[in-house]
Amino acid sequence: MLDYGFVCEQCGINVNNSLYNGDLCIYAAQQFEIKPSNIEVNPGDTAVLTCKVHNRQGECAWLKDGKVMGKIDAKYEFSREPPDGDCSIRIRNAKIEEDDGMWQCQVTQIALTDPTLTAPEVKFTVREPPVPPKIEDNTNLLPAGDPYPTQAGKPKRLHCISRKGNPPAKLKWFIEDTDITSMSNQTNNTDVDKPKTWQAVSVLDYVFQKDHNGKMLKCVAIHAAYETLTKEIRIPLEVLYLPEIRLEGQPVRDIEEGESVSVKCVVDANPQANVIWKKSGYSSIYALKDQIEFMPVKRSDSGVYSCSATNDVGTSHELEVNIDVKYKPQILNVSPIHGATVAVYNSTTLVCEAEGNPPPKYSWLQKMGGDGIEWQQRGNTAALLIQNVTYQYQGQYVCEASNVINGHTYKSTSAEISLDVTGAPQVLTDTARTKKRVVVEKDEDAVIAVYFCSDPSPKRTFWEWGSIKLESGEVHIRYIAERLHNVGTPVSQNKRRLILIAEFLHPVSPCI
Repeated sequence: MLDYGFVCEQCGINVNNSLYNGDLCIYAAQQFEIKPSNIEVNPGDTAVLTCKVHNRQGECAWLKDGKVMGKIDAKYEFSREPPDGDCSIRIRNAKIEEDDGMWQCQVTQIALTDPTLTAPEVKFTVREPPVPPKIEDNTNLLPAGDPYPTQAGKPKRLHCISRKGNPPAKLKWFIEDTDITSMSNQTNNTDVDKPKTWQAVSVLDYVFQKDHNGKMLKCVAIHAAYETLTKEIRIPLEVLYLPEIRLEGQPVRDIEEGESVSVKCVVDANPQANVIWKKSGYSSIYALKDQIEFMPVKRSDSGVYSCSATNDVGTSHELEVNIDVKYKPQILNVSPIHGATVAVYNSTTLVCEAEGNPPPKYSWLQKMGGDGIEWQQRGNTAALLIQNVTYQYQGQYVCEASNVINGHTYKSTSAEISLDVTGAPQVLTDTARTKKRVVVEKDEDAVIAVYFCSDPSPKRTFWEWGSIKLESGEVHIRYIAERLHNVGTPVSQNKRRLILIAEFLHPVSPCI
């Protein structure tokens, strides 16, 4: 039978916390039921370091930084021999100078062979609010609110420093509301100016970009002793970057001479940039302004214009705009200006010179006779080469130059020039009036007509078939050879092959 609550005769100790079965005294070792843990308090607070011992036999004791602490009224309160084993200490009016440190709960041994019951040291921290954080660039203090100039794309190293805090503040970096703390590294060291406090330093390695210009860089110190839990410093970023340019007003349709044209070089830069315009083919500067204007635009303004921008960081790339001024065609010269005379079957060339933009297309047109005036195209190049000239090419010619601007066709026509063909008479076999074969009914009159050109006019004309030769104006039996320009009514009894022969004389009329 087990029993409690008497002095064991065999071991000579109080067995209130041991077991006894009448024959044997079984001693139960004392052990921690609850060990102390780290704790943080604000100055002036009261805090308890909990320490509970199961089967306590020895006396409770507390050490701070390795030194035994006594019971002090209104400061350190604990029971040395608590019947319930609660060795917890109550610390009142906490102060960093007196109470901050490493605390340890112990229970003394009850026999020489027993070890002292010792709990691990715990940190009792009396919070001390750190001074507000500051930002430094290579030991240069950055005043809060003052713009911080830095160049886009270049790595920067900044330090955020929080001093005289206990425990050390936790430091975080932000650009506006974007957390960039992952780009930093924080170290904590004892503050040399104030014992038991810390200096926290967060080093930020970052590459700022142009999009950060004008935004707020913040270092935030987080500490439980702050009334609002955080304090921060805000530095506006002034990110300097190369000019970036774009063009406004680039032509989207043909530029016609006489219109108004304006092109602007829009610049995004920090600091402000100066715009330079140049014209291709010229070494000098065309303009020192962001916008070039042509009011009105002239054909001499045509060219490739380029703009660039320069600031203290550097110079932008160049952008080009092609000012291609379109204008209607205009004929400058036609030669030979007084016309040309060419012998039949020889060659001649008519030349037309015109200007326009886009370059004009050429057409050579010959005026054709008939009931109304018609024009026949003879060529589509600036130079009209006529080879193996016949009388069909004799007449009046014009050169027509045309181009298309914004879907509209413009034309310019030259004055007429004459082409005079000279040579032996030439029958116009390709005209409908000259028929190679004439068929009529018996007893009807038959008219055989031949049209020809000659320059000069023929000396004489005559018809011949077989052994018969009949000059114009003569009559032979039923055959009448009409004079030139007249159409007679000869009568034929049978089929005959008639040949009209014209002999060369002097020029009177080029085509009869």
